[in-house]
Amino acid sequence: LFRSNHIKYQLYCSQDRTELSRQDDLRPMAKINCFLHHRPLYLNMFKRLILEPQDGRHTSIHFFLLLLSWIYGLGVFLRSFMYDKGVFKTHRLYSKALSEIRIIRHPPSAMGCPKVISIGNITVGGTGKTPAVIAIARELVKRGIRVTVLSRGYGGSYEHRAGIVSDSKHLRLNPDESGDEPYLLARKLPGVPVIVGRDRIKTGRLAMANFGSQIIILDDAFSHRRIHRDLDIVLINSLNPFGNGRLLPRGILRESLRSLRRADYFILTRADQIADGGWGTKIDTPASKPELINILFRLNPAAPILEAIHRPIDLLDLSGKSHALEMIKGTKILALSSIAAPEHFEAALSKLGASEVSIIRFPDHHPYQEPDIRRLISIFREKKAEAIITTEKDGIRLEGKIKPAEWPFFLMRIEFEIISDPDFISSLCLFGELGEGQDPA
Repeated sequence: LFRSNHIKYQLYCSQDRTELSRQDDLRPMAKINCFLHHRPLYLNMFKRLILEPQDGRHTSIHFFLLLLSWIYGLGVFLRSFMYDKGVFKTHRLYSKALSEIRIIRHPPSAMGCPKVISIGNITVGGTGKTPAVIAIARELVKRGIRVTVLSRGYGGSYEHRAGIVSDSKHLRLNPDESGDEPYLLARKLPGVPVIVGRDRIKTGRLAMANFGSQIIILDDAFSHRRIHRDLDIVLINSLNPFGNGRLLPRGILRESLRSLRRADYFILTRADQIADGGWGTKIDTPASKPELINILFRLNPAAPILEAIHRPIDLLDLSGKSHALEMIKGTKILALSSIAAPEHFEAALSKLGASEVSIIRFPDHHPYQEPDIRRLISIFREKKAEAIITTEKDGIRLEGKIKPAEWPFFLMRIEFEIISDPDFISSLCLFGELGEGQDPA
């Protein structure tokens, strides 16, 4: 269930306490105790099933998933074909559509047509889009550009209707209404409106009507072709770029690799965690970073390829006080997460020098309940851990459920940084130079 060349594993299923162990050949960096909730156990088994190549085991299941993948791929191909040929229309955000909205705070003559930047990926989760959106939006705001972020709001009650999470000054929705990621975006981006809703056209028009946005950032919208975008930025997880190369549900690809021809920029995330020699896995993916770059170049030679890192910066306790990362060194840690790629978070704790890391994983966007908290505290006491560390996204869903005075609970803050071209985000400010009252149609 976990791949590493450095760590000794001890996996305890919280259902039957069956212990599995694996000792790698290399010297272990930290002792890892993994306490998996029963739902994540099955999810991780399924993840392993679809990621590993077919080797004679589970042949019938692989074939069934492959059949579903072909059907899904046919639907994706037909949908893309319709958009490419103009049968399905791509809509621009322009002020003439604002007559449908009752309250218009910014008149059309002062707004023109906002520039739209999409930040997305081609796989299911785990590429680090949220820190990238925060970094890009924050840099644009520093230069005086009016930015609005549009997110789908997965898991929130406003996902199927438009809702303003933040009006740039006040939070209007709670995490249950907005979803955890949009709420985190709103909290981390003061001065930036955040709007949720599955219909990006509707939420885009809402952004223009209420905030006069110069740049609209679409969070996770590479496959959402209904809305026109001026710039398509695609994030690629360097540690697992394409899974086994198959489409859902046999693999983790949302679209075929040919769709990457639509991208304007590629950003290889977690580029510091992978050497040029390869990933060291048996997955049918590129064997090294140069090979991955070569594949992307062959698919889309016009798109620049950048490299980025997700750098831990500090720890926050529940009162908001910052603590240095050095406090992790030599400490017994209980790592709690419910994100798409928890292994990166857990590896960071090990690299920061934790003497022992006990892991609890839940499904992505898991709504924590009282039994989960009791289980967390039980394991904390059993392992005699000295601190509980989780992600900022998990912290959103744990608010009000953990008492700060009783437990040493911390959130690890992550910062997105482009290392191959530090001026890239600054260059996006050119997209804020808009013509007033210009009709793109």
